[in-house]
Amino acid sequence: MAKKKETARDRWLKRHKEIRFYLTEEEYKELEKIASKYNMLVKDYLVMVAKDKRVHQLYDIEIAREEARKKIEERLKQLDASLLRLLLGL
Repeated sequence: MAKKKETARDRWLKRHKEIRFYLTEEEYKELEKIASKYNMLVKDYLVMVAKDKRVHQLYDIEIAREEARKKIEERLKQLDASLLRLLLGL
């Protein structure tokens, strides 16, 4: 049996990966509104944001803040326990 000839669509599908996720209608409308401000499609806007290093830096800063907050809370608990031991004479 002869092999089916690869179409332009087949080649296109090989080069482009599908990403699928679901948004509420409200979320989609908000994205569409923001993208239209830049005269872009929602897909193009999302790709632009994903490539924007400033977005990643902001996320990294938030992660660092959360880690620092957890360390501070843990240290405060240790200090509270030490202070309580001192006050009780243990």
